Amino acid sequence: MGKRNTFIRGARRGLGRFGTVKPEYAPCTARLILDGLTRNDERFVRRMIAREHVDIQVGDAHSWLEDADERGRTPYSSPLLVIAGPYAIGRLGSTRIEVGAHGQFRLPEDEDLLRAILREHAGQPREETEATALSSTHPSRPCICVAGWNGGVGTSSIAHQLAHERGLVLIDASGHAPAPSCADLPESRGVRWADLAYGEVAYSPELARTLPIVQRVSVLTGDGLGVATPLDSRLGAVISSLNEAGHGCVVDCGRWDERSAACVGAHASALVLIGRADRQGATQCACSLTLWPLQSCLPCVLLTTTGNSGNIRALTNAPVLTLKRALQAHCRRLFCELGIGEGAL
Repeated sequence: MGKRNTFIRGARRGLGRFGTVKPEYAPCTARLILDGLTRNDERFVRRMIAREHVDIQVGDAHSWLEDADERGRTPYSSPLLVIAGPYAIGRLGSTRIEVGAHGQFRLPEDEDLLRAILREHAGQPREETEATALSSTHPSRPCICVAGWNGGVGTSSIAHQLAHERGLVLIDASGHAPAPSCADLPESRGVRWADLAYGEVAYSPELARTLPIVQRVSVLTGDGLGVATPLDSRLGAVISSLNEAGHGCVVDCGRWDERSAACVGAHASALVLIGRADRQGATQCACSLTLWPLQSCLPCVLLTTTGNSGNIRALTNAPVLTLKRALQAHCRRLFCELGIGEGAL
């Protein structure tokens, strides 16, 4: 704590936390505020900004507040980005990310993700310039929710296959970790649910580029540190950020229940339900559809894994396909029934 006080007193004398003269700038115009980072993390961030030539004005939280005191009022504008550490004094900005043992990011492990966020807020063009230029004008990308009226019918595997066939991002909101299709998730750097903070209204459009890739599909999945369910408050922000970047998604909702139905009502552009068509499976399907009926305005297809599909057709007006037929020809029949063509993706 004594060292920290020394750093603060040095800052008030016009010195940086490393004993260097602070650059001249108007603190209230800074676009990036460093708030309470450790010495090593602050040095890392500043060097990365200098090395990558990121065009963003950097300030620190204490200078920001001291400037407000001298003016006798609060700063007239908020920073676009605040990078906070364990000693943060709580400065808020348009976007706030936390670095450290208990934060969303750890350095240097998450350097690539932090660099992408800095470039995003600096207004520098990303590599996929053409796609980004169209992101504000393209129609909403498809969000296909997948759920099962039975357990153990391969819901996660089918969700993965649908994402693979159309180049969509797979979002695991089943509440389990890891999903069967993600069991071989590599230990390489990538964003998982535990890395996304609650309470954020938006995430960077670069999110899709930071996800682990499992069997050629970008996957947002859970791990031992955290998972997500269909009612997770972060799900809407994730889907919005993917849509802004021009990415559609497949959401694995797990079982068809009140949580999955609420997720579908809030986010889905199409729904795929999976289960058995034997007598027991048809009974479970009838109960599920009675408790949580399908939306008449939402494209929906029911897939049967075993049994007589006629048992399921008697329960609904929605198209019913056998799983084998639905997966033929790269799922062309299934996507056709959902009203999703190549051009929509």
